[in-house]
Amino acid sequence: MISSEATDFVIRIACGTLSLLRPDLEVAWREGVAPSATLPMPPQAQMPPQAQMIDELRALLVRERVLAQAEGGLDEAQRAAAESLLGAGPGPDDATLESLYAACLPARACAAALADEAPFVAALGRARPRWDLDDQAVRAAAYYLHPGEAEGHRGPAWAIAEVLFEALGALGREGQARFGRDPELRALAATVLRYLGGPRREDAAAARAALTATLAGALEVPASTTPGRRWLSAIFEAALRATASLPAPIRAELLADWMSGGGYRRLVRDLLGTAEGVPEPAEREDFTAALAPLFGKLAGLAQESGEGRWFWAEHCGDLVRAALAAVREDGPALGGDHTTLAGAVLVAVARALAATPAPGNLGGELIRGLTRAALAAAALGRAAPSGQGWQGWQGWCDELVGSFVDLLADAGLRRALPRARVEALAERALAHFATHPALIADRPALARDAVHALVRELPAELAGAGVAEGTVEALLAALGDRPALAQTSFPRHVAGVLAALAPHLREGAVSRHQAGGMVRAAIAVTAANPALFIAAEARLSGWVVTSLAKLARTTDALAGPGLAAATGAVMEALARDGRRLTAREGALPDQLEAVLTTTLRRCERARGAGLAGADMPAVLGAMVSAWARAMVALPAPDSDGEDSFQECLEAVSRRLTR
Repeated sequence: MISSEATDFVIRIACGTLSLLRPDLEVAWREGVAPSATLPMPPQAQMPPQAQMIDELRALLVRERVLAQAEGGLDEAQRAAAESLLGAGPGPDDATLESLYAACLPARACAAALADEAPFVAALGRARPRWDLDDQAVRAAAYYLHPGEAEGHRGPAWAIAEVLFEALGALGREGQARFGRDPELRALAATVLRYLGGPRREDAAAARAALTATLAGALEVPASTTPGRRWLSAIFEAALRATASLPAPIRAELLADWMSGGGYRRLVRDLLGTAEGVPEPAEREDFTAALAPLFGKLAGLAQESGEGRWFWAEHCGDLVRAALAAVREDGPALGGDHTTLAGAVLVAVARALAATPAPGNLGGELIRGLTRAALAAAALGRAAPSGQGWQGWQGWCDELVGSFVDLLADAGLRRALPRARVEALAERALAHFATHPALIADRPALARDAVHALVRELPAELAGAGVAEGTVEALLAALGDRPALAQTSFPRHVAGVLAALAPHLREGAVSRHQAGGMVRAAIAVTAANPALFIAAEARLSGWVVTSLAKLARTTDALAGPGLAAATGAVMEALARDGRRLTAREGALPDQLEAVLTTTLRRCERARGAGLAGADMPAVLGAMVSAWARAMVALPAPDSDGEDSFQECLEAVSRRLTR
């Protein structure tokens, strides 16, 4: 960590350098930056009086007390000097005092050399009259870019600036131009340097990785980065706090690995793409406190094995993304006194993920979804499933993570769907669980159990693109929207509808596309009306799709999407009036088929009299409703059409063609 004044000065050097180099990189470097006898030699820094240095350093250290304890920005002698200035003991020797002053207050250290009346500035103006020396950034850049005799004037600020130059070089000319004109982008770079910058070689790796990934991510986001920058500060603080006890080289290497990985890049995109308000300091401190145990656990795993190291680099950022979403969306439920709970759940999820046989099979979005769902369940305010701390949540998180690992590995599901679609469905289910956490609070393996119940009953004819894919997606969506369905036989009911369609699909009466549409329509209506279709008469949905599939063999009136539309219309009619049917005597499936067949046959006779094929689903639904309410009687098979059924059908047709 370096001082805010040092950070600002490094940004100033970078802006001045870009100003000098932007017109023509090659020419500018040759004429203005490379050693030349026509340029003045930069002088050594002219330090102010000792008493002034002590007063200014004390004022800075009181404002930024963490500088005396933090690794990175100061070496051991400088930190000891800083602590002595804050205490009552003897002050540092002159050499250490000057080095501390140059590290913490570099702009003031070279202020005399860059003053308006300074010989260096006057000589520079004569040598380069086109340079805008009224711009303090240009003066600073000229002072540091020209090496001098021994480069003794450069010091720690230049070492940190060089890291920033490397990151800016990766942005290209357009990115560099935006950095020069966009104060938000410069403030973002300052945040990274503030926490990760330092003059040592090991500091450079982490700072370079973070700057490159962070600035590249910021260039993809047109909105203001202020809220994300403040959250990023809290994240850096948590990472540094959790790894403070590690040897400096190991710590720097771990941080560089993390910031070079895909998880950090995804985190940056999430952070900087937000338009939410700036977080309060208390929110950021709660967030830091919740994240620190996670960073500590994953950093420990990273030192134990190559797989742990890979997981740290690739997915630590995904867990942080989930924590960020949880804090933003669940607010007080995971902050304040509940911060320990959030940290415990994060550690439990991390342990569960790290223990999976092949964590590389889990993508970043899936890991984010698992973590977000776990935090949402914790935010319900219930006690840990057992015990205290992360141990209390460990078994629950193990079951949640394990259930999705099983889901992705399920052989039946893999036969039915390509892996990318299985992952997309899993991510969708987790998004539902994050907004309906009560669904998994007592049953973390719900998604696996529901899908397994469906897949076990999945007929071979339906294992393929289209039908099974749409069915699984609709099933998970329905469970997410209506948590109470998890306590019913809903998945087995859906499997029953699939089984009813299987022979018709096998024989070519319906296409895969039509079968998929029929099942999705049946799921939607059944999910909204479980009291009828699951509790009262669980076979009703199967009767509907069977009757309509039989009709599809004899007519083209339900071609294409017409079958799915008819399924929805008939089941909606039964949802309104079907309870009356369950009390009747007789063979309901045969009666239902007769109503549908008679309606379709008579409508086909009336085609051309205003009734179109697109009207058929609505007509079928209206006639089933009338039959269910006993408004019409089933006609005899040889009826000529002069009956109550025909009168009702004509009235429905007139209403639709009006």
